[in-house]
Amino acid sequence: MEKALIITARTPSSRLPSKIIKKIYKNFRTIDIIIERAKKINLPIILATTKQKGDDFLCSYVKKKYKIKIFRGSFSKILRWHQCYKKYKIKYGCITEGDDPLFNYKLYINEINKKITHDVITYPRNIISGGQFFYIISYKGISKLKNLINKHKYNDTEIIDPFIKKAKLKKKTLFVKKIFKNKKIRITLDYPEDYLLIKKIVKKFGHIADNEKIVNFLIKNKKLAKINFFRENDYLNNQDRIIKKWGV
Repeated sequence: MEKALIITARTPSSRLPSKIIKKIYKNFRTIDIIIERAKKINLPIILATTKQKGDDFLCSYVKKKYKIKIFRGSFSKILRWHQCYKKYKIKYGCITEGDDPLFNYKLYINEINKKITHDVITYPRNIISGGQFFYIISYKGISKLKNLINKHKYNDTEIIDPFIKKAKLKKKTLFVKKIFKNKKIRITLDYPEDYLLIKKIVKKFGHIADNEKIVNFLIKNKKLAKINFFRENDYLNNQDRIIKKWGV
């Protein structure tokens, strides 16, 4: 397949255990919301998870409920991507994460149908955590990342941006509206407080909620946005710790 939407997810998680299969609203779990939003992009959907026993339930659940492909590969996210691309002969992958159930599918729709001339298309640095994180990566770009990981034997590839820089990928930074930048808002799913906020958002707006509508709502309701924004420093500090550990 030339293009695909790849959902990168695994069940074990330290800060919010089993977040990918947590129920968000009624019988909708995190993975349900991601898949339903992914359908809007109108590309083949692949769940890319690990071969670990901890991901057995996730695979079984998705297999019973959805007609999408399930790929089980390396614990390393980058190596898993490369294995997935290679198996399905993917030229360009739209990649979203299990951390981002309210990812902005409209950005992918706008970008994936354009001519792609870069190794990777990604987001600006000052973007809101969660809803706007964005990667389209070519097979060439994935291969460069894989070669870097194998050469230096990096084990932890959860944070991608430093590896993109170190591998010297030809990068395009996505244009996003001003409303998605420099706001004291986070709609990623990493801590219990994130879970609480996302449940409130989905209950109010539904699981296909428009991202601009969500952000406008949180701008006007600062008290609600404060439920989890204090976690942003913890999130950034954890990223810095991993980056320093691996020297990327």
